[in-house]
Amino acid sequence: MEKGNTREAIAESLKKLTEGKEFEKISVGEICENCGITRKSFYYHFRDKYDLVSWIFRNEFMDKAAEVGYKNFMNMIDALLKYLASERTYYRSVFSYSGQNSFKDTFIESMMPLVECYAEILFPACDDRVIRTGSYFFCGGVASMIKDWLMTNISAEELIETDHYLMKEAARIIHMQQTLKEVAGGKGPFDAGDEKPSPSLTQVMEAEKNATKQNNE
Repeated sequence: MEKGNTREAIAESLKKLTEGKEFEKISVGEICENCGITRKSFYYHFRDKYDLVSWIFRNEFMDKAAEVGYKNFMNMIDALLKYLASERTYYRSVFSYSGQNSFKDTFIESMMPLVECYAEILFPACDDRVIRTGSYFFCGGVASMIKDWLMTNISAEELIETDHYLMKEAARIIHMQQTLKEVAGGKGPFDAGDEKPSPSLTQVMEAEKNATKQNNE
């Protein structure tokens, strides 16, 4: 059996086992027996079952995501959710393990470079420290959200629709805040040291109207 085929066979063996057993309780011996290889062969390809889990995610999603080069962040997230939904039983199992070498840690570590890349484009004025810290907490939040979502019966399409709505609303609010800053002479209503009077209710309503109009265009 070729190297690539052996790794894929081992990966499929683990996935099959997670259909009836918790990931934490699955041993390397069981993975080997299930796909007809020796433990020596397993350890030739992977350090342990956690290394195998990391390889599956990199091989099946991260490497392909890098090849595709999604045009924007939301397209990448959409693809991620669809991929995870297609392997829902397996990812439910590996996400449920929260001990050392957890998949959540692997997920955050794998996603960080992509998220940092998009963040640098979206927030060019931010320094590297802010980008890295923000990306880390964002990835952690996404990991927790995905873990909870996988435990439900909500489809990837439903979650994607919700995400798109929330992102659209966030963009509208950000644009409205920018408009209010312009109305107030360069400072937002919550900025410290703002000596100018806060925008009137009429100005706020007009700003929200303009933000909504631009967001829908």
